[in-house]
Amino acid sequence: MKMLLSRLPDGNYKISRDAPLTAELPLAFTARSNWRGSFPRDLLCMFCHQHHLSEPVFSVTSLEKPLRAMGEHENLELENPLEVDKLRNRRLDSEENGESCGDGSTKSLYRCALTVLTKRGDIIIECSPGDLYRSKNDAVQSAALKVLGWLSKCFKKFDFPVDRLVCLGSAHGIHVSVSNFSQQFSKQIVLYQSLHNFQQKNASIERRLSDAINGRNQPNSLHENGKIHFNIEGPDSGIYASNGSLACISYAVFWVNGDQRNCVDRNEQFEFEMGVGAVIFPVEDCVSQMSVNQVGNFITSVPSEELIQALNNKITAFPSSFPYDGCLEYSIKLLQITAPMEDRMEQAFFNPPLSKQRLEFALTYIRESRASTLVDFGCGSGSLLDALFQHDTTLEEIAGVDISQKSLNRAAKTLYSNLSRKSGLQQQHTNFKTVVLYEGSIIEFDHRLYGVDIGTCLEVIEHMEEEQACVFGNVVLSTFCPHILIVSTPNHEYNSILQRNATEMNLSTDEALEEKAQAQPYRLQFNQWAVDLASRHNYSVKISGVGGAADTEPGFASQIAVFQRNATKEAPKESSQEDVSLPYKIVPSMVYSRPH
Repeated sequence: MKMLLSRLPDGNYKISRDAPLTAELPLAFTARSNWRGSFPRDLLCMFCHQHHLSEPVFSVTSLEKPLRAMGEHENLELENPLEVDKLRNRRLDSEENGESCGDGSTKSLYRCALTVLTKRGDIIIECSPGDLYRSKNDAVQSAALKVLGWLSKCFKKFDFPVDRLVCLGSAHGIHVSVSNFSQQFSKQIVLYQSLHNFQQKNASIERRLSDAINGRNQPNSLHENGKIHFNIEGPDSGIYASNGSLACISYAVFWVNGDQRNCVDRNEQFEFEMGVGAVIFPVEDCVSQMSVNQVGNFITSVPSEELIQALNNKITAFPSSFPYDGCLEYSIKLLQITAPMEDRMEQAFFNPPLSKQRLEFALTYIRESRASTLVDFGCGSGSLLDALFQHDTTLEEIAGVDISQKSLNRAAKTLYSNLSRKSGLQQQHTNFKTVVLYEGSIIEFDHRLYGVDIGTCLEVIEHMEEEQACVFGNVVLSTFCPHILIVSTPNHEYNSILQRNATEMNLSTDEALEEKAQAQPYRLQFNQWAVDLASRHNYSVKISGVGGAADTEPGFASQIAVFQRNATKEAPKESSQEDVSLPYKIVPSMVYSRPH
């Protein structure tokens, strides 16, 4: 059975992690230092070997790309604006692999094409993604991972028509010879299907879970309306995992059926990157709601006995009823969180850390503007909103918007804790009448947030494609129309200083640069982006920053643009009832309105 698993597209990754009921093939390759288990290129080579195919052919091409203003000469009208909120799958690599010259005028980018062939040389799969990377390694690994991910969908979605799977691949730059693919893999897909037929023979998950826990007290872990509920225990340390960080957990998985409870998998230390799908969804969802040293428990359904045995040969004996009865109970302890390298470098090289300097910069404008309403676009876990409770301001209504439900859950927990202490001396200066969190895309307009006094967007646009960052700027200044908008983003040119300091501190230079967030703009790009937006929408703009100095190369480590609406700017006409746009969903756990 283990041999069968190794023939599956994601099988060797699960084997390399030795975590049969927890690990998943990640959705994205972010950085070499964050990756755990066998690398995508090696996995694809092993897969081809198992299926008696030729070695996959990787063709890397480089492109000298002139530096331009963000969004210049690009079509800003996206067919699907929500694409900005896809999982980001490209990261920067070292400058020596990525930058063609030191003045920032051009940059070398890499694209990798990939071909999978039969032993006779017939083409099965051609992958020609349009994504560009600043590292040859990132380009190769990402192309291999893209093909593995598509193959995995083919093996698992065996009931999908072939033409639909082919269309799915084409949308991601994967072109398939249907005849060659079917001839090579049809038997394997049928064999994989046999491992999952149990799902169609059994009763619903909800009924099986109900039967399995009969007589057991698990009130906080049951499925309700298809949603897994987590029972989290222990004091809140305030240290949470975020996307890009490495979470280290210990876990045990138990098979439960009535009064029977047997441990079927255990791992004392298991590390994975958050936000890339490196573990099954319930595990990451649970960990995202935990702080360090807390324990989380939940119950989910069981895979087949055959698949479990294929995943790990240390699981031996199961009752004959195992594939059809019972459930799996997970117990997870969050041991440690390792922040992304850029966050650790920031704390080491700046005093106070850049994150605190950015907050202080924004708070200064908030106080001086005498603003009463504020929206934080891309609020994440609510660091700015949390800081507002600790400072004296004139704000009365605050709101946060983010696409990530996990981040919003953490923000809600933090804000609720602040509000629960509101009557205490610590919060005697708080004037908030309304506190709301919204789930939605920041490049979609919601009428409820129109015309606020001040909008903030701190360290968000570097996670967007250049064109999408321009879409955000256009949407927020033309439709939300805040009186003031503060946007910050890292300065890519500062990486050379971080590289030098990392070497002096005996940190791995390659690691430091591989960990950087994707597509940080140069000063010229950011300045031109801000000036163009301001002139287009009748705003004035002031470029500033924190960490470093404007008159010392290479400028500020974190560059900041402050947009201010001109007095002559005409306010948009009031929308009719039919025109009101309300796409955001209110987070129910964080709606506060002070009683009159």
